[in-house]
Order: sequence, then C-alpha cells, then structure tokens
Amino acid sequence: MKVTLDTDLCEAHGLCEASAPELFRLGDEDIVTILDDNPAPELQDAARRAAGSCPRIAIQITED
Repeated sequence: MKVTLDTDLCEAHGLCEASAPELFRLGDEDIVTILDDNPAPELQDAARRAAGSCPRIAIQITED
C-alpha cells in the first residue's frame, strides 16, 4: 500500500489525524504530514479510514 496526499486539495480539517494518528499529523501551521506512506499491514485499515474521512478526497491509497 502507498499513501499519498494532494496538498492542493487538503484543507487541513484534521480528520485524517483523528482517524489514524499513527499515520498523519496536522502541524501548527495547518499542514498535514504523512508519517508513514507505506504502512504496515496492521495500519492499512486505519489508512483507508483516514482516506474515507477526508472531505476533500485529498488522500489517495494505491494498493500493491
């Protein structure tokens, strides 16, 4: 699995961090950072939940 973030679409709502804090961080300047763009199998469901929670559809998941 590969996780990417379209920073042009992201509005820093923080729902990704709320869904998967081990994978996403919303910084002080309202910039989302992906902490692990190739999550281990046990975090992949959390990555999918985070992508599904994004109101701007800024998180993309590519399955291997």
